[in-house]
Amino acid sequence: MMLRASSDATGSATDIHDVIADDTDDPVSSALTSLVDAALKHGDLVSARRTVLEVLGPEALVTACSVIGNFEKMNRMADGTGLGLSDDQMAGLADIRSELGFDAFIVE
Repeated sequence: MMLRASSDATGSATDIHDVIADDTDDPVSSALTSLVDAALKHGDLVSARRTVLEVLGPEALVTACSVIGNFEKMNRMADGTGLGLSDDQMAGLADIRSELGFDAFIVE
């Protein structure tokens, strides 16, 4: 799965609902989704890490955990500084924000 900008750049199809869907038959997607959910929702992280290790191997586990940690770090830094999105960024994300109901949380 790709992020929106990388999908646009490569001409690949994407569906934002794939990011939040729990109904995948793909063991790789399922393992990674479980790891992210466990890390961000304080779930069974031991089991989720074990599953990623079994399905993808140790290198992928380290990479996945590093990506999760980096996103958390960047979000906390942005939140802590009060960093907002530019008008261009907000406009570019309008469809996704609306579809996922994020506009309800915007404080002007």
